[in-house]
Amino acid sequence: MRLIHRLFLLSLITVSHIFLHAQSESLTVSKTALYLLNKKTNSFLVIDDSTAYYTLKASAKKWQRHPFTFIGTNTSFQQFKELFQPISYSNGRVLFIYKGVGEVYELKNDTIRRIDRSFRHENQFNNSLFEYQNTVYAFGGYGLFTFKNIITYFNNTNREWYELITSKKPPVRTAQYYQLYHNRLFIFGGGMIENGNVVHYNDCWEFSFTTNRWRKLGQMNSSVFSNSLVNGAVVTDKPLDIIVSFPDIWLVDIIHNQLTHYKNHLTPAIREAYFDQTKQHVLLVKHQKAVLSFQVTNSKKLFRDKLDVTPFYESSKHSEPAVSIYLIVVILFFLFGGIFLFRFKKKKQKAVYEPEVKKIRLHNNQLYIGERMINNDLTLLEFRILMKFIEHKNEPIDIIALNELFEDETTSLAAQKKRRETTLKTLREKLAFFLSITHENVFLESRDKNDKRIKMFLINPDILA
Repeated sequence: MRLIHRLFLLSLITVSHIFLHAQSESLTVSKTALYLLNKKTNSFLVIDDSTAYYTLKASAKKWQRHPFTFIGTNTSFQQFKELFQPISYSNGRVLFIYKGVGEVYELKNDTIRRIDRSFRHENQFNNSLFEYQNTVYAFGGYGLFTFKNIITYFNNTNREWYELITSKKPPVRTAQYYQLYHNRLFIFGGGMIENGNVVHYNDCWEFSFTTNRWRKLGQMNSSVFSNSLVNGAVVTDKPLDIIVSFPDIWLVDIIHNQLTHYKNHLTPAIREAYFDQTKQHVLLVKHQKAVLSFQVTNSKKLFRDKLDVTPFYESSKHSEPAVSIYLIVVILFFLFGGIFLFRFKKKKQKAVYEPEVKKIRLHNNQLYIGERMINNDLTLLEFRILMKFIEHKNEPIDIIALNELFEDETTSLAAQKKRRETTLKTLREKLAFFLSITHENVFLESRDKNDKRIKMFLINPDILA
């Protein structure tokens, strides 16, 4: 009997030792705290007040406190926490992105300060924020009374935002989930409002950065969709690899189309879980009344009681042959129709068709090229410069006159000149692309009559409606 007691006590001590060493200490902060995984150092970072932030190496036990300074631009620290979402680059940079996209802050040398040359776009709230090759991207979201299916990115060089032009896109949506594997982005779930009704999506899409193309994978497993994802993402700036729903927990492996179901041994208050870089450790986020608690545990301890494995989505490949046949029929119809039309036109000796010339028009302070509104395609400075050229469409402008648009700058004259020239160049490139013309045909250049050293610019009247 004593031997049995000893064996029991020994096993209890062994299990307790493993349990204690499998978890870190707990860190409790307010519900507005920001948190992320630093990809380079493989450490979790939590920031809650303007005096210090905390880090924990994924394999360590104790949180480390680091003093820092916050330098806001017309933004208090409390507003900063509410309005910005954090993200880490693979090279270790830590950025904070405005939730509607635009403003960007960086944590560098224990100081958080603004680094962008943009403005608050108010265009992609509840977007999927992710990093690829040390560039931050945002997919989808809601803003300016419309839902989005675009991908925008922050240019690290000129510190402004641009749209990544892609082919066929998923339906517009907000509050969707994502995963990122190497050069492939996976988007699933989310929703929108149509005619006053909430529409929930259960589809899965893949975007390849290699081919710059989207493709639909299929529809999500109906039970997981209805039980766990229908209400939208808890957070959209972090990948969804783990679904926590007491008393269940799932591992989502969309690249292998697997959903692994485990028994959940966590408390109901733990609602979020995130892997570290090695996937050997998991950050657990406990939601209480007014606070959040963070703790790191060993992933083997969390995923030990497997229940079943099912496909994460049902492939839509079975419908492709019918679609292909339909497309072939349509193509053949248009091919023969085109041949007939060509012969008919040749016989009647009709004039050659000339494509419609694209032009810029201004309506209600909105800029259009054809039916496309281009306000969102331009930065604020590009918009202001273009408006100035349109206002003086019959008067050549000295490039130095554009300096008044940079009067709020505190940088040197040389830096302002460089930025002015860079902005004018990118504006010219965008307009040339939208109008399908050469760069030289956007602005007409001449020399000042009194001083031949001064360049004068005039917007080409042929591109104005």
